Amino acid sequence: METTIIQTLNILGEELDVEFDVGYYIDNDGIGDYEYWGAKGNDAGSDYPVVEEIKWDESLYETWQNAEIKNKTKAETFIDNITKKIEL
Repeated sequence: METTIIQTLNILGEELDVEFDVGYYIDNDGIGDYEYWGAKGNDAGSDYPVVEEIKWDESLYETWQNAEIKNKTKAETFIDNITKKIEL
C-alpha cells in the first residue's frame, strides 16, 4: 500500500514541508486460534503499519537538502512519527 504524508523538517535551520510517498504493509501481532491446557480461544491481535519505503520528489530540492532529508528519513524517531500518521 502507499500513502502520502507531509512532514515538516528542519534542514540546517530552514523549515521545509516535504511530501513523502510512504510504501507500507499491514501486519498483525495476534496468534489467531489457540488451545492451551484444554482452553480454546482466539487472539485476534492488533493491526499495525510497517513502513517499507519512503520517497520524495528530489527534483524539488537542492542536492545538499536531499542529503539532509535522506539522513532524517533513516532516523528511528522519523519512522515512528510517519508510522503514527498512517491511517488504518
